[in-house]
Amino acid sequence: MSFAVFRGHPSVNSALLLAATVPPLDRNAQQECAPHLPANAHTRPPASDLGGGKFHPANASGFWHNGLEGRKAGSIPSGNRVKRTVQSLFLPGPAGQLEALLERPQPTRKKLAGLVCHPHPLYGGTLHNKVVHHTALALQHLGLPVLRFNFRGAGLSQGNHDHGRGEADDVRAALAYLQEKFPRTDIVLAGFSFGAWVGLRVGCSEPRVSALIGVGLPADSSDLSYLTQCRKPKLFVQGTRDQFGSRPNVEAAVEQAAGPKELIWVEGADHFFAGHLDQLRQAIGSHFPLPLTPAAEPQE
Repeated sequence: MSFAVFRGHPSVNSALLLAATVPPLDRNAQQECAPHLPANAHTRPPASDLGGGKFHPANASGFWHNGLEGRKAGSIPSGNRVKRTVQSLFLPGPAGQLEALLERPQPTRKKLAGLVCHPHPLYGGTLHNKVVHHTALALQHLGLPVLRFNFRGAGLSQGNHDHGRGEADDVRAALAYLQEKFPRTDIVLAGFSFGAWVGLRVGCSEPRVSALIGVGLPADSSDLSYLTQCRKPKLFVQGTRDQFGSRPNVEAAVEQAAGPKELIWVEGADHFFAGHLDQLRQAIGSHFPLPLTPAAEPQE
């Protein structure tokens, strides 16, 4: 099984497509039954063709490329466990308290932290969503402390759903908490589905955010045009069978996005990555959008 990658960079005009081998599938993963479409989302323009990228025969390294230098998947544990401390908390939000979990792996990498935003709350999305959990787990495997929180009106969070408007302020409240907890730290903001649509929009304009990870972009029904002006490093992970982010629409959105950027296709995965959560973690761990220092140090 493999995943395909489209990479972009400000100095590269043509698309780079490659594929790399990933660990065995997590066949015990179960799909959540509720769809996570963004409410009040705007229709995006028709998808455009990708342009110059073409597949070429695999080289001796085992990945596909178009002549530009690629990189094979790195090594990240394929298991579901990482040694960490878990703190259940409530952080102050603009519409009341927001329920959250702060997970700190041991050892913890210095000067990096992660924030993960969950899918649509009106369709059952919470911080406990499987894709959100495994996205956070991938970041913890890399040594990042990770904050997950419930948007207003979800779980034990106060307030009412606001169709992405007030939820953007919830994201800013979570960023403020992380900045206070981990001063002078680069924050990587990740989001799944609705969480990607809302979270990445905030992250693009927030100086506290250094890089972005979008999982399961709902590109069929959402306006992602803000990505065209977003020059922060961006990683996108999408299933080839995603019901809410078709390949043409996702590729068009990423093609139009400012660089640097990288798009990874997980072969056979649907919107919820059912049976493919190992591959999701591998993709995030192997293609993390920021440089990583080798040392990770214990943190109290």
